[in-house]
Amino acid sequence: MKSLTYYIKRWRWIAWDLVALQGAFAVVIWLRFGTKDGTVGLSGSFIDFLGPAVWISLGWLLVLALFGLYRAEGFPTITAWLSRLFNAVTFGILLLALLTFDPMRSFTEPRTVLVGYWAALLLLLGGGRL
Repeated sequence: MKSLTYYIKRWRWIAWDLVALQGAFAVVIWLRFGTKDGTVGLSGSFIDFLGPAVWISLGWLLVLALFGLYRAEGFPTITAWLSRLFNAVTFGILLLALLTFDPMRSFTEPRTVLVGYWAALLLLLGGGRL
């Protein structure tokens, strides 16, 4: 039987990742819809973005789990863990870019938001575990 600390370590990282994923989602909403005075110019309430944030977070948790970032035994070095995180986040962003690609629109909306989302994910997910 596995000890209680085995499960606590795993759930601690999942909880931190959920907080980091929501922070990165807030950053990308601000990058995409932010105005020059620092406010977010959106038509809709906060609750309208809660559904997509939950689904995107569940998708990210699946990607991170598939890349083995929730192993209880950990990684031999921090660079091994960071390289695995880099690969997982890059794969997830490429998957998100493919899923949201619309060939009928010719890049009328900036796709550079995905680069900001990629950087925010790397900083928030990686920074929380260092």
